[in-house]
Amino acid sequence: MIQENHEKKIFKFWQLLIGKMIFYWCTAILSFTITILAIEKFLEIPSRVPLSSFLILGGAFSFAIISFGAFLASCFNQEVNFVRASLIYPVPAFIFSGYTFPYESLSSSIQIIANVFPFTWFANVLRELLLIGNTAHFEEKVFAITTIGIFFLISIFILNFSKNNINEHCHRNHLSKCLR
Repeated sequence: MIQENHEKKIFKFWQLLIGKMIFYWCTAILSFTITILAIEKFLEIPSRVPLSSFLILGGAFSFAIISFGAFLASCFNQEVNFVRASLIYPVPAFIFSGYTFPYESLSSSIQIIANVFPFTWFANVLRELLLIGNTAHFEEKVFAITTIGIFFLISIFILNFSKNNINEHCHRNHLSKCLR
């Protein structure tokens, strides 16, 4: 009975997570598409790249950043702490991405950290697509962004599985200090 309830909780967690991620991904793609179309139509900046290339890049980035946010949220038991932690992300992501100054000028240890941020792989590719109309290694960068998203999804699974095992152990042994 306890095992059955445990399995139902896990299923509901993943059902809720995937449902939310699909909703957030669809709204992010809609927003991204409207932005690209507004750049073309209202600012009258011609695009040399098909909309599909932008959507592939935006879709991969949206998936990765939503997965990153979900992972970050699963690390905290209180929403306030999650919000505080998520506010720390944008500035380092922007600085480490190479968007403001060359990525190559970063030390190798900082480059390793920068490679975990989806924005590092996204920013320069988007800029090159908008300005030049082409970018080297487009597929490679999209693959890297998607891999980051998958990494964070797997991390959510591992973290959630660990928390559930700890809580089950605490419940069986009537321990007062358990994870929520």
